Amino acid sequence: MAFMMFFIAIAVISRLTVTPIIGDVEIVQLGMIVLIMCGLAYTQRVDGHISIGIVVDRFPQKGQLVMDAIGSLLNVVVTLIIAYIYVGVFLNHKNEMQ
Repeated sequence: MAFMMFFIAIAVISRLTVTPIIGDVEIVQLGMIVLIMCGLAYTQRVDGHISIGIVVDRFPQKGQLVMDAIGSLLNVVVTLIIAYIYVGVFLNHKNEMQ
């Protein structure tokens, strides 16, 4: 995150003084994706997601595990759908970048 902060500051200063950094917006966008995905992975690893404790706590231990598995599966499915959409967008627009 500090890298992105310094990179943005350098990009702004370079626009005002010398020549702008080519692709600075795209680099920051990719950095945000990495930062967010790492944060989501860490939260998943430490089981830090907000859960509906009122409902889930009423299930037996086995039911809680099933609910957790269903939630994780839905998370994977949604992430794959989003990745598929953005890969398609990238492939449609890659000729514009040349």
